[in-house]
Amino acid sequence: MSEKDQQKTLLMAIEYLKTQYEALQNPCIALLISRYYRLLANLSIAKNKRGKYVKYSRHSQKMQNQLNDFIQPHECN
Repeated sequence: MSEKDQQKTLLMAIEYLKTQYEALQNPCIALLISRYYRLLANLSIAKNKRGKYVKYSRHSQKMQNQLNDFIQPHECN
């Protein structure tokens, strides 16, 4: 699958999850939305700048890890 196709798929998934979140207000759906946005951002960055982005995204990763810890695994089942 090309990067463009992956981006389209992620955007469709994000839109679907947004509608699900509006209806259910489930924190696990919010977590999935944030993960998909992060994947989309990683795909959108030029290949030669990805290494630099990863280097400076440690704070974002720390916040994501805290969010993962906050959402209990049994809530997502």
